[in-house]
Amino acid sequence: MLEKAATGPKRDTTGRGDITELEVAVALMRSGRRVLRPISAGLRYDLVIDEGDGTFARVQCKTGRLRSGVISFRLAMCDARRPSGVPYHGEIEAFGVHCPELGRSYLVPMADLGPLRNLACLRLAPARNGQRRRIRSAAEYEIGRRLDSGVLSPS
Repeated sequence: MLEKAATGPKRDTTGRGDITELEVAVALMRSGRRVLRPISAGLRYDLVIDEGDGTFARVQCKTGRLRSGVISFRLAMCDARRPSGVPYHGEIEAFGVHCPELGRSYLVPMADLGPLRNLACLRLAPARNGQRRRIRSAAEYEIGRRLDSGVLSPS
């Protein structure tokens, strides 16, 4: 009988993504937003926000990782065939980011991200060197804090 080689623990990225999607949806609903979920899982967005005025915003959910006071999340879908990723530009209006270490969710409009790179960061505290340009404060995007002012409307 052949024994299967041990490959180490596998990361359950699908399960983690499902939890992130649910956490973002619950945070949005608790903040008073109407959230729709597509029937198909093969779309480039996970949720849709009904803005109540006849417009809708597509949201791609991502799990944010906390390191050194910064929550980082991927701006592209990466897999073995496309290691540099496929960006979401033009296909969504915002990223819904859940940070499991903090238990908080954030809604980051694409318009606030500027030139897209592979990662985006939300800072929990001001930079120690006083830098302000190209710094995104997590507090500005936390769901429930900024949504009432229309986070997806142009500034």
